[in-house]
Amino acid sequence: MSMNVTSQTDKSRDAKPSTGGRDSACVACGGTGWLIETQGTIEKARRCDCVSRRIMEKLISNAGIPQRYSDCCIDTLNAKGNDSLRAAKKVAQKFIDDYPAVTAGLLFIGPPGVGKTHLAVAILKEIVHKTGDTCIFYDYRDVLKQIQETYNKESQASEMAILEPVLTCRLLVLDEIGARRVTDWAHDTIFYILNQRYSNSRITIMTSNFPESKLSYDKAMQTHRDLDEYTLVDRIGIRLDSRLHEMCRFVRIEGEDYRKRNIQERYGSTG
Repeated sequence: MSMNVTSQTDKSRDAKPSTGGRDSACVACGGTGWLIETQGTIEKARRCDCVSRRIMEKLISNAGIPQRYSDCCIDTLNAKGNDSLRAAKKVAQKFIDDYPAVTAGLLFIGPPGVGKTHLAVAILKEIVHKTGDTCIFYDYRDVLKQIQETYNKESQASEMAILEPVLTCRLLVLDEIGARRVTDWAHDTIFYILNQRYSNSRITIMTSNFPESKLSYDKAMQTHRDLDEYTLVDRIGIRLDSRLHEMCRFVRIEGEDYRKRNIQERYGSTG
């Protein structure tokens, strides 16, 4: 790939409150963003809490979190009866507590519907609220698709315009890695992204439905299908798999698809 990024600029703390318009919802400051406090005969102005609230809301809005996961937080993920999910929640909470003093990301691995994306989004939102860092959510397939679309002559976007925020955001969530079958181009593109982030000490959190080995897949999914194409290393290749082990702590989650269970309970299934 002919890509060359010689420097990246952290934009994690560049978000600034809008000076245009007033926040009519704020009773305290009347939407001005300032509170006037009197100390004796002296009046002093200080920023209203609504300013930082608007900044946080903008950062979350710009993070690209799918609507389906917009309400996700760690406390709302029910781990009752699932020891591996309970352990994963503890790992996620410790990551949040330790951030930004963390040196590796996380890779949540498990069958569909066990709460991997829920946890990843919950971490992203907590980090934004804790630090104000710029964090971005991307589906693995979408980032590849958007880059591919820039090769169209009619495209108004450049490859680097898509890549720049993915490469430079302080925390990247890459959901469902391996969901798209690996090609030379896809492998090189994702390896480039992850290698750039690794080299520049930027943290990445990932999820995957594909287990590391055929044995773990058989245990998790209880399937008799040909397993050769259903392991993570077969989907992404040995070189990229090795990089993931350098970048992330692997967190394995087992269990049934709680989304299906919750939906059927809501529908009153008698099955």
